[in-house]
Amino acid sequence: MMNQLNYLNYKERLESLLENPLLKEYGIKKYTIGKTNYAYDFDYLTVGYGEKDIFLVGGTHGSEVISTDFILQLLSSLPTLEHFDPNVFTLKIIPLQNPEGYDISTATFSSIDFLNFEDKAYEYYLRYRADNIIYTAIQELVRVTFEVPNDIMEDVLQRLKNFTLHNEKWLRLKQNRVFPKIDEFNHAIQEIEDISSKEELCGELIMHLKQIENRLNLSSVQDKMYFFFLNALEEVFIQMLMERKRKIVFPKLYQDMFKEHGFHGLQSKELEKDIESIYKIYHHPLGSQINFDANGSGVNLNANHLHSIGMEAYQKHEVFYGLSPKDNIQKYVPGPIGTSCLNYHNFTYAVENIFLENLIKESFYQGRYEMTFLYHSSGGMIYYKPYQDLMKKEAYFDFYQYNQTLAEIYERSTNYQILEESSTTGYGDYLRRTYPGVLLIELSKMGGNPLGPYGDKSNTIRVFEENNAAINEVFHYLKKKKRKIKRKDNNA
Repeated sequence: MMNQLNYLNYKERLESLLENPLLKEYGIKKYTIGKTNYAYDFDYLTVGYGEKDIFLVGGTHGSEVISTDFILQLLSSLPTLEHFDPNVFTLKIIPLQNPEGYDISTATFSSIDFLNFEDKAYEYYLRYRADNIIYTAIQELVRVTFEVPNDIMEDVLQRLKNFTLHNEKWLRLKQNRVFPKIDEFNHAIQEIEDISSKEELCGELIMHLKQIENRLNLSSVQDKMYFFFLNALEEVFIQMLMERKRKIVFPKLYQDMFKEHGFHGLQSKELEKDIESIYKIYHHPLGSQINFDANGSGVNLNANHLHSIGMEAYQKHEVFYGLSPKDNIQKYVPGPIGTSCLNYHNFTYAVENIFLENLIKESFYQGRYEMTFLYHSSGGMIYYKPYQDLMKKEAYFDFYQYNQTLAEIYERSTNYQILEESSTTGYGDYLRRTYPGVLLIELSKMGGNPLGPYGDKSNTIRVFEENNAAINEVFHYLKKKKRKIKRKDNNA
């Protein structure tokens, strides 16, 4: 099933669930309540007949495919959950809030064959991890060793030797499964003596790197990752040797896997054409569409809010880039990371967010609303705390206590980290301070969207089982809880 994580298969799985005999007994129904900008269906399901509404939302970011996958398997598992009572609850489910972004990301890796899928997903995970670790470690090496204003070569060489033995970021390379052979390079550095200039030191280091490269087995995924790491180091030393550059520039391993794919196989040919234009206009690197968070217009649904820092960034007229390993992709512009809105002079909410809140708002004012799960992909974390400064005092206290209780119940089955963070910047943050019981759940502790969480089959199974158990316990709590909903504006 995993290699079939694409938009067409999503629709097929949805139709299959509608024919599930046990779910039919629970009254499962599907509604298409609107179309996205590129005419993708915005699907919405209900299960159960009860008066307590619980919302489940996945796929806010297109690349976070495990969130949609989780909700679909949860639906099929409902009959096995002891505390789900269709006479008490009505589940209101949006398995895929961002079908356009999902189509873009999943179409990129749809050519991976079934027998190879887990291996390719694991290679992607290693590459994604390597991109992150390579950047921070090499940046630290250059800063600590070469950028200190001291040209006494004995001191420079000693700083380099001490760095490879003791620096925390460098030691992470040794501990990480991507670079088990880093000790070979460390040992070579300890053997270097009698260097008269930084240029000579760079030349010596390049020679040692090439010697190690020649001993690698490139059919091994880990050796291949180590090869890329050594090449990145070599490129830095060559830049310093020939041009004395300070900016570190090297390719992204996760993007390299899919940079030849292009923008093909999407449901919308118009979307294919427009995405290609966006990449050209903003110089987004090819291959980064594998990690496409935004919708087809390039709007990040979770950043689509008036308080987003993208609004401030626009006022400064500066170019910003994502965090490693996305530090070669512009943000606050249409593209993979996305922007808050397409027109900062006339802010509008994305149609996908309008559809979602209309459903929640209707339930809330009908007195049926209980809570909302917003599922994201990776981190193993629970966000629950509303932003107090934008809320009335009484509403904040009620929301905080209720959300905290739900988060603690959820944590007992998942061992996820409960975060004491609150913010104004995201659409999820807006929902959390407007409606009670909004939890944002980061599912897999394996990062690297979209493929990373599938690089270890046991990880995916564990994520599904633990979160099923957590939701079951939330059902147990909500079944007994008396309703206490305020049908008035909770914002300050």
